[in-house]
Amino acid sequence: MLKKALTRHLVLATACWVFIFSNCTEPNNVGLQVQPQDDQINVFVTDTITIMPGVELVDSLPISTSSSNLPVGLLVGSYTDDVFGLANAKAYTQLRLSSSGFTYGANADLDSVVLTMAYGGYYGDTTTMQTVNVLRLEDDLEADTTYYTNHVFTEGQSMGAFTTSFNPTDSIIVGSDTLAPHFSMKLLDWVGDELINFSRTTDRTNEELLAVFKGICINTDDVLMDGSIITFNANSSLSKLTVYYNDTSSYEYIIDGNSIRTNVFEHDYTGSDIALQLMDSTLGEQQNYVQSMSGVKTTIEFPHLSSLENLGNIAVNLAELTIPVKSGTFDDLDPNNAIILLASDSIGQETTIVDLVSEINLNYGGFYDDEKEEYKINFTRHFQRLLTGQAQNFGMFLVANNATLTPNRVVLEGAGDTTATSRIKLRLNYSILD
Repeated sequence: MLKKALTRHLVLATACWVFIFSNCTEPNNVGLQVQPQDDQINVFVTDTITIMPGVELVDSLPISTSSSNLPVGLLVGSYTDDVFGLANAKAYTQLRLSSSGFTYGANADLDSVVLTMAYGGYYGDTTTMQTVNVLRLEDDLEADTTYYTNHVFTEGQSMGAFTTSFNPTDSIIVGSDTLAPHFSMKLLDWVGDELINFSRTTDRTNEELLAVFKGICINTDDVLMDGSIITFNANSSLSKLTVYYNDTSSYEYIIDGNSIRTNVFEHDYTGSDIALQLMDSTLGEQQNYVQSMSGVKTTIEFPHLSSLENLGNIAVNLAELTIPVKSGTFDDLDPNNAIILLASDSIGQETTIVDLVSEINLNYGGFYDDEKEEYKINFTRHFQRLLTGQAQNFGMFLVANNATLTPNRVVLEGAGDTTATSRIKLRLNYSILD
């Protein structure tokens, strides 16, 4: 079974609040089950508006390498389960000089070279054995560039491989020091020899280093079952490559705020529940899915909005989507900490809704309620715009918050029957003005 872990990600740069919109079924005529709350002000409430959910693959997501937006966490590892299939995360980063004016000296002789990476979080079963690979990166990592999570980098010579289980919670004793939890592996000697020879007698700059040693890739082999995704803290002083030489000397190549870094994600849904639903959209009546790391998203359609429009001039007081998490699907895998509700344009592209960016709507929601095991999203202003024609009804999406920064995924209830206790539903409070 996969263990619990931390969560993170933001799909749209403009989205600072997260939320989800989902579905609830009804008879085709909304007015059949509306309940007047106050005849004088003509207020009505319904939670039987038809919603048709489904699942789509997420397009690749952007990761910026601007100095103010570099990801602190680097995701590495893989996990496999029956619902979501295989997920794999690779990390790419530069190494930089830890000081200037340094040379190893003409007589420097390598002892060993070690890569350490500070743990920042984990998701899944960290006791699963995984083979960690470190490879030389042959492409430049460019600053102020947008890489996508399906980018293909040129990976070069192996710098080492190490089969281990991750241990992200226990401190490590080194001599008389107690260090924070971190991953450590010995690299092949050629790495240290090359770095020593490069700076043996010549003081080098970062620009010169990156011209010949562009960076590294850290990945794992795919696991057959269970597994985990680890978040490495790129800003920690423990995240570095250390060359040990001449018995007692060492020099560090660090990952710092100027080190360009990014992630690449891969998924294989063969034989999984996701694969079945991608082939049969009617399965959305039973359950739906949201996944980080450029995985999958839930689609939402409102096929009978005309039933509301036919009631007259409507003022929407509240449009709130409740999205329950499927019971028994998250015992060892934490649901996403939040999900976001986005609109679809005419060609199926995601667009931000007014409620998500409005400073007025502080009740947007979207955060996971672990007591009720559900999400709630308030998208009143967008729903009003749908009824007035200011926004077109091309459907909506539920996507993961912080989707490039966290590996979490969640199984959601489907639309089901209006009599079902747990289902995706829209609670609508509205007034008929004439």
